[in-house]
Amino acid sequence: MTRRERYEPLLRLADGGSSPEEAAPADQERGRVRLTLLSLRRERAMLLVLRGQGLSYDELADAAGVAPSSVGTLLRSAREGFRKEYISRYGDTR
Repeated sequence: MTRRERYEPLLRLADGGSSPEEAAPADQERGRVRLTLLSLRRERAMLLVLRGQGLSYDELADAAGVAPSSVGTLLRSAREGFRKEYISRYGDTR
């Protein structure tokens, strides 16, 4: 699965043009994502949210107060933590 394919469902969640029937599951998923992010350590959640907003690795490094060379490892750890927490709460919904 490509990176784009993995994140396509999240991009669809951001689409505001859905019907009410489509909006309810999207609202539920947004709530699940929000609760999962809140369960993570603050630094991990911040990196995921800021990266999702399009910040570069250099910008993430500045925001987190770490070396740019550390950002990839920190993001990978944050993504894995998010994935594990999400699955433990809601199951594998792929």
